Amino acid sequence: MTTLISLLVCASALCAQEPALAPGSALLRTSQIRPGVDSFRIESHREGKLWRSATLIRSVSRAGDEFVFAQTYRTPEGTTVDTSWVNAKTLAPARYFADVFGEIQRFTFTGKEGTGTVVPKDSAARPVRVQASAPFFNAVAIDLVYAALPLASGFIADLPLYNPPRMQMAIKLRVVGEESLERIDGGKVAAWVLDYQMGPMTQKLWLDRETGELLRIGASQAGNAFYKYRADLKSPTG
Repeated sequence: MTTLISLLVCASALCAQEPALAPGSALLRTSQIRPGVDSFRIESHREGKLWRSATLIRSVSRAGDEFVFAQTYRTPEGTTVDTSWVNAKTLAPARYFADVFGEIQRFTFTGKEGTGTVVPKDSAARPVRVQASAPFFNAVAIDLVYAALPLASGFIADLPLYNPPRMQMAIKLRVVGEESLERIDGGKVAAWVLDYQMGPMTQKLWLDRETGELLRIGASQAGNAFYKYRADLKSPTG
């Protein structure tokens, strides 16, 4: 298994050794996370033309000591859903459920471990277990982590993640600038612009300067592009 690594966090102009930015880190500002429902558009482009699109409905709510992060994807193949339960103080993952075109995924998490089952639509259930060297966030609910980051010019963070049901990974976030994104109604939203790096792949990430909430993420290469953006914003492709 890939080893999750503990890394350095830099905030603003001052850079000092900090505990790893993992669940429970003192750098996380979980009080910033706001309940609500919004929607996103997801687009894939090939050779400059729209090739595929989908809609995401995203819900954040509070249930006792947990955030409940629920997503519904409406795609050309049908509808998929997932729900993540996350500790409201630490953002440590607690439980996860998904129905991906009839494949049922269920997980529970404790500290550095996760156990679950994957039941494909047309075959028998199989157990899944993840054992990491350090606590991790649920990659499916990373939008909650975005909203809790202490964003500022020069901010850098490396995040250990587990993307159920299959993959451990780490991503590096770096604030690289500021930009105003145009809304469909003619208004604008001030955003932090971040590099989002996972291994050799780098994407751009736009987070609301006021709330830290996800506005847009995108990547392009050799005429192909992928974008996910909040539905009240204008398309990145115009």
